Amino acid sequence: GGNGGGSGGGSGGGSEGGGGDREAPEGDEAWPWELFYEIDSDGSGQITFDEIRTFVENNNYGNSDDELRNLMSAGDTDGDGELSGYEFYYLLTGVKSVQDNGEGGGGGGGGS
Repeated sequence: GGNGGGSGGGSGGGSEGGGGDREAPEGDEAWPWELFYEIDSDGSGQITFDEIRTFVENNNYGNSDDELRNLMSAGDTDGDGELSGYEFYYLLTGVKSVQDNGEGGGGGGGGS
């Protein structure tokens, strides 16, 4: 018999405007990216401290500024004071985005 199936369903609903391609990269979990795009209110592709604080206030999470600063610095691997989508993804999931071939990485050593 044949191989039935095919992949179901398209993605629902459009998002309003926004810069660039506001979808999770192929192979990544979607939810961290959705959260990232929600927090990145100006669509710059970077989350600033103010954006995180606004998000937290709007959702009544009640985190202190100190907690948010610690979160930012924990995730900010390149030290630019902002979180890229890849930095944010890694911060939330503990795994690198499949598309994150920027800094770091490097191959393993060869055996004998």
